[in-house]
Amino acid sequence: MSISVSRLSIDDIGALSSIADGVFDDPLDRVSTERFLKDANHFLVAAREAGGRIVGMATGVCYFHPDKLAPEMFINEIGVTETMRRRGIGKAMIRALVEEAKSAGCGGAWLALEEDNAAARALYRAAGGGAPKKQLHIEFEF
Repeated sequence: MSISVSRLSIDDIGALSSIADGVFDDPLDRVSTERFLKDANHFLVAAREAGGRIVGMATGVCYFHPDKLAPEMFINEIGVTETMRRRGIGKAMIRALVEEAKSAGCGGAWLALEEDNAAARALYRAAGGGAPKKQLHIEFEF
């Protein structure tokens, strides 16, 4: 089965009508999706089957710090439908996001994960990430 991985733009919004279960946490909201795709600092990489169905996604955002010359990419979320996991799709999407970050002039990319998520740690290392550091994951819910 052939899988392609590429960054989606606002011109690709129609491709988001065919998404496998479990790729995103929740159903997509059209207005939020358009806002996301129109913002040059937001990145959505999708893995698509030959027929166009999206079986994986990864998102990132490039942001600036007041004390750094180059922006950084925060890799926010990665999802692959359960039946397509452990086939290198997640790794390919992370690598695609890192390449997008380099092209956007970012000085680096990073993400946070829970200490006990061994599968995620293995994935990020396989995709070229550095040695994991102890992370504290705190959420503010509104």
